[in-house]
Formats: sequence, C-alpha cells, structure tokens
Amino acid sequence: MKREKNYKNNVIPEECCRESSSYGLLSKEEKQLHYTKYTGDPRQKLSGMTPYNTTASGFTLVELLVVVLIIGILAAVAVPQYQQAVNKSRFMTLVTFARAVKPAQESYYLTNGEYTENWEELPLSFGGEIKWGNYLYMPGQYFVLVKDASGDPDGLKGFDNKLPNIRLQAGWDQTSWKGKMACQCPEDDVSMNKLCQSISGKSTRDKGGIINDKTWYYYFF
Repeated sequence: MKREKNYKNNVIPEECCRESSSYGLLSKEEKQLHYTKYTGDPRQKLSGMTPYNTTASGFTLVELLVVVLIIGILAAVAVPQYQQAVNKSRFMTLVTFARAVKPAQESYYLTNGEYTENWEELPLSFGGEIKWGNYLYMPGQYFVLVKDASGDPDGLKGFDNKLPNIRLQAGWDQTSWKGKMACQCPEDDVSMNKLCQSISGKSTRDKGGIINDKTWYYYFF
C-alpha cells in the first residue's frame, strides 16, 4: 500500500504511528489527534483543538538581562534606605539613654544645686555598664558627662562605635542648652547629614566646632 504523504484534507500518514500496534483501531479523529501531537503540524489541526507544542519553553538571554537589571535597580534604591534605617535605629538608642539619664541629673541638681560629672553619683543601673569618672561604657556605645566653657557640667555626649561620624549631645535644663538635644556630624558627610535631618526633622543646622580638621554641625531637636 502506498503511503500517503499529502497532509491536506485530513489525510493521516501511517508512519507517524508506526510504533502503535493499535493504530488500526483508532477512529479518524483519534488518528488526527495522535498525528498532531506526534508532529506538531498545525496543518492537521482539528476544529477547536490546539496542536501539541513540541518546542521547549524557557527564558531568553534578553529576558534574563532585564530581570537582572530590575533587581539591580531595586537593590540600588533599597539598600541605602535600609542602611539609613539601621543607622537611625542605632542613634535612637543613644537618645533613649540620654532621656533616661536626664531625670536623675535634674534630681541631683535639685538636691545639690549643681549637676554632677561623675556617673557613680547618679542612682542609675543599666546592666553591663562600666563607669569610670565621667565616662560610662556600654556594649558598642559609650557616654561622657561634659562641661561647658566655664567648667560646669552641662550635658552628655553619646557615641556609637559603628557610627564614627555622628554623635549625640544632650543638655540639662538649667544650662544654656535648656534641655535640648542635638545630632552632630561633619559638614562633608552627606549620609550623616541626611540622618541628622531625619532624626531632628529639620533641614537647618548650626555651626559647631572643629574636630579632626573638620567643621561639625548641630541639628537641634
């Protein structure tokens, strides 16, 4: 029997199903479907039925490059914001500490008429701290009770070891600071200036002193 090579008029070549012993038992529609799935030939498409696609699917190089580009853009935006949030959280622990110390200093002032510059004279315990004169050390942070130009105690400074270019200064009520706090950073550190603006809620700053040949600024809050 001559094998039919014509694909028109729904004629099914038998070689497509050569491996099937039951080919002769199939109806015309079943042979049609079998052939379409076997070859993927759209010319033998049955009405209302999509031919079987034998082509492997996957991502093209361009699609992968687009995905990598999008991830890179998102990382460039998200990572700095995440780091800024982490730095702000670390700085706010300094603020929390200063607010806990302030009532003890004000109480000491009411009793003695002056503020102390010795941590041992304040009834404070934070757990794990080391007190040494006007210095108090905590894990990763330390605080210093400071004096004004005339030598009178007027506040404290707080430092975080992972934030070398930023510090907290807090003043007591009965001093020129009037209980205010300030975020301090050098003029040329853009990221720390942005952090101080975020903490203080202000874009204005006051010029401070010179530290390590750099001009430092105060953001009061």
